[in-house]
Amino acid sequence: MEIKIFGKKVFEYNSPKAESVEAISETPSTQAAGFVDASGGYGAYNRIYPVIYDGENDLCEIGPIKVYTLDHRALRLRSWQAMLTSDVCAALVKRSCDWVIGTGLKLQAMPKEKVLKMLNTDIGDIETFDENVEALFDLFATTRMGDYSQKDSLNEIAREAWKNCIVAGDVLVLLRLVDGIPKVQLIDAQHVCTPLSFGTSTGMDIVNPDTGNVIRHGVEINSKGQHVAYWVAKNNIFNSIADFDRYPVEMTSYPYCQTARLIYGLKYRLDNVRAIPMITALMETAVKMGRYREAMISGAEERAKVFITIEHEAFSTGENPLTAQAVKASGFGPETDLPADSLGNQLANKVYATTNKQAYNMPNGASMKAIESKQELSFAEFYSANFDIVCAVAGYPPEVILSKYNSNYSASRAAIKDFEHTIITQRQYFSEQFYQFIYNFCLDVWVVSDLIKLSGYMTALMNKNQLALAAYRYAKFTGDVVPHIDPKKEVDAWRLKLGEDSKNIPLCTVADAIEALAPLGGTDFNSTINQYAKELETAKGLGIDKVLPKGAELEKNEDETGESEDEDEKPKPKPAKK
Repeated sequence: MEIKIFGKKVFEYNSPKAESVEAISETPSTQAAGFVDASGGYGAYNRIYPVIYDGENDLCEIGPIKVYTLDHRALRLRSWQAMLTSDVCAALVKRSCDWVIGTGLKLQAMPKEKVLKMLNTDIGDIETFDENVEALFDLFATTRMGDYSQKDSLNEIAREAWKNCIVAGDVLVLLRLVDGIPKVQLIDAQHVCTPLSFGTSTGMDIVNPDTGNVIRHGVEINSKGQHVAYWVAKNNIFNSIADFDRYPVEMTSYPYCQTARLIYGLKYRLDNVRAIPMITALMETAVKMGRYREAMISGAEERAKVFITIEHEAFSTGENPLTAQAVKASGFGPETDLPADSLGNQLANKVYATTNKQAYNMPNGASMKAIESKQELSFAEFYSANFDIVCAVAGYPPEVILSKYNSNYSASRAAIKDFEHTIITQRQYFSEQFYQFIYNFCLDVWVVSDLIKLSGYMTALMNKNQLALAAYRYAKFTGDVVPHIDPKKEVDAWRLKLGEDSKNIPLCTVADAIEALAPLGGTDFNSTINQYAKELETAKGLGIDKVLPKGAELEKNEDETGESEDEDEKPKPKPAKK
C-alpha cells in the first residue's frame, strides 16, 4: 500500500508473509529486497526505502520549487524606483559610490618585465614608459576630453557607471576615436535589447541571419559563448521594433582594439548574458522599511494633534467640559473675544486655546485622558534589526552607512577594516572591467600614433601576441584609502611587528605620505618636491638661512673640522704613574 501527496511517496507498507524468519532469510530474493538474516539487522517489518532528497526535510515546509525566468527590464525599473523612494537604498548606493570610486581611481602602470624578457620582447626604458603613460592617463581621466558628449571627466563617468552597475545591473561602455583622442560613452542598460522584427525567433532568442549568431537580451553571442556585438535601440526603449544600432565588440582590422563592453554588477547564473541589480535581494525589505517608518511618523504626528480624550462612563451625563470655550470660540456667546497669536491670527480651532492651562471640574462619570502610544518605544530596535540585515546583504557594515561609531575602539576598527576589504574587492572587480578596458584602448592609440614610443608593443599588436600585450598593459588602479581611527596605534602595532632591530626603518616613502595628504588639499609628489626646491632657492637668494634644529650646528662643525670647538677647554687627562 502506498500514499502519495503531490506526487511524493510519503508512506509504504507491505504485509508480512506467513513464513518464519528462518525461511525468509534463506530466500535470496528477499535479501535483495531489504531483509537480512535472523542473526541480526533488519526484520520483516523493517524496510529500506530509497527516497529522492530535494533539500526538504518536512513535507511542504520549504514550499514549491521555483525556476525563475528573469525579467531584466522589470528588475531595472523596480530598482531605479527603489533608488528614488527608499532612503535605505539611496544611502547604500551613495556610500558605495563615495568609497569605491570617490574622486576617481589612479593608474599605476606596472609592466611585467620578467614576462617580457622571457618572450624576448624589446622592453625599452620601463621607468620612462611608466611616467609617460601615467601622466597621459591622469590628464585624460581628470579632464572632459575623454567624454564623447564633452560633459564629464572620466572619473565622473566611472562613478556613474558604478552606480548603474549597482542599480541597473549592467551598463554598456562604448569607445570611439575622434580626432585621434579616445572617447568614452555610456549606454543605459534599457537601450540594450533584442530587435524582435529582425531574424528568426527561437523562443527567447533571435538568430541573426547575417552571422548565424544568437541575439539574447540585446547581446549577440557566437557558438563559443563570446560576446560578438551589442544591439542598442535608438529612440523608444519600450518598443522592440524601433531602429537599432549594432556595435561590434572588437575592431576587425589593425590594431584590433576592443571597443564595446558590457560592465556587470551582480551576475546571477552562467547562462545569463545580463546581470541583475546588486540591490535585488533587499529591494522589497528596504521599501517596506520605508513604509513602516513613514507610518510611524504619520501616526505620531496625528496623535500629537489630538493629545487628550474625554471618556464617559455608562452613568455619565455626556456633558463636554470644554463647552464654554467652544461657545466662546464660535462667536455666538456673550463673550466673543477670541485669543490670538503674535500675528493676530485667531486660535479658536487650536486645542491649547481652549485649555489654556486650566483646571476643570469634570462632570459625573467623565474623565479626561491624554493619548499615549508605546509603538515609538520599539521603533528603534525593530528598525535597526532590519537595517542590519539589509546592510549585511549589501556587504557594508551599518556603522559605516550611518557614519555612526558609537561602539568601542576595537568594534569600530573591526567595522572599518571589514568595510575596507569590501571596498578593495569591489574596486578591483570594477577596475578590471572599466578602467583596464579603457586603459588598454588608450595605450593602443597612443602607441600606434607614436605618442608613446614602444616598438615591442607595436610588434605585439601586429602579431596579436596576447601574452606580451597583457604584460605591457598590466596595471593597478588605486583610490582613496579608508582612514584609521587612531593612526598612532596602527603605526605602533606595525613597529611591534617589525621588532627592535627595524625600529628606524621608515614605514612609507615621502611620495606615499604626500599622496596620502592629497585629499586634504595636498598635491602629488613631483609637484611638491619641485615647489620645495624652488622655495629653498628663493630663500637662499634672499639671504634667509636655513633653520637648523638645536645642536645641528655643533654637529656640522664637528663633521667639517674633525674635532670639537670646545676641545681646548676640556680638561686634559693626568699622566699615568711610572
